[in-house]
Amino acid sequence: MKNFMDKKDFLLSTETGERLFHSYAKDMPIVDYHCPISPKEIFENKRFANITEVWLGGDHYKWRFMRANGVDERYITGDAPAREKFQKWAETLGRCMGNPVFEWSHLELKRFFGYEGVLNADTAQEVWDLANEKLAQDGFTCRELIKRSNVRMICTTDDPADSFEWHKKIAADDSFDVKVVPAMRPDAALRIERGQEFVGYMKRLSEVSGIEINNYEDLKAAISKRYDVANELGCVASDHALDYVMYVPATAEEIDAIFSKAMAGEALSEHEVLAYKTAFMQFVASEYVRLDWAMQLHFGCKRDINRAMSAACSMRRWSLGERRIMISPNVSTSSLPVILIPPWSRWRRRRKGAKTSTAHVPLPVRNRFTKSISNKAVV
Repeated sequence: MKNFMDKKDFLLSTETGERLFHSYAKDMPIVDYHCPISPKEIFENKRFANITEVWLGGDHYKWRFMRANGVDERYITGDAPAREKFQKWAETLGRCMGNPVFEWSHLELKRFFGYEGVLNADTAQEVWDLANEKLAQDGFTCRELIKRSNVRMICTTDDPADSFEWHKKIAADDSFDVKVVPAMRPDAALRIERGQEFVGYMKRLSEVSGIEINNYEDLKAAISKRYDVANELGCVASDHALDYVMYVPATAEEIDAIFSKAMAGEALSEHEVLAYKTAFMQFVASEYVRLDWAMQLHFGCKRDINRAMSAACSMRRWSLGERRIMISPNVSTSSLPVILIPPWSRWRRRRKGAKTSTAHVPLPVRNRFTKSISNKAVV
């Protein structure tokens, strides 16, 4: 049996695995097409004050474990001192053995801070001291950590109503050669069932796009315009969080009536909500065909299970990822082919001589990202 965190072959249990990793994978660059790092922190090359800021400042995966462990919210997203927050995380991590987060955390401690032990309640102070000493040294700013990780490209998670201010500044900065581009996540435009939150988002999108949104066609025009801006900044992918894959077809007139009803603050039936979402997903899929973007779908997460927390997140304009999440029982994908067949068909018609098998649809991300970085990159 190998020791925990084996210096060379951690998690590599076969000779084939060792050969594939050490001979091929180890030195490949990272192309991160779903990254929650703030582009503002990248541009400003943030230096982190302590390991709590690095690890717990925005990692909702760690937050979820802490909540499951019964940790008070004050030590998660509240105003508790950083050292006390880290202690609560160390106590929680000690109970996470067998979960990938346990392994990720210790790999980071080993690779970046040289810590060979196990983080738990008893070792929290020594890890705190070691990590903070390292973070104060050269090589530990945001950009330096990215470079040390051999990252070639980062796709941040962005809303169409975002300004893309920081992406533009990074693109103009020749001192940083990692490509940082937006990846569109238009979830707020999809969630028509959220009443005034949806209406408020439409107002914000209208302001940013410069298009007054009075009907569904206006919404599509505003989304298209913002997508074009993102495309100019190098965007090559979208990302959608779906509770499950819905399919309720409706006419254009029916969708416009549903949208107008929502904008007027009227309650929608479940059928109307699903019809709107079906139309919206088909519309954005056609946009990805037009722009030649990858369409990422991640579904099966049941979000906002705590209504009080969800309301607080909305008030503070936190991202959906920071809200309380659990695995959803609704993971059916039976509607996925139906909802995407029209965009796929248009894509195939654009490619002369292309095969028509669904194996050739433009969902895999490989070609979308390799064309956006050095042709020497391997993805």
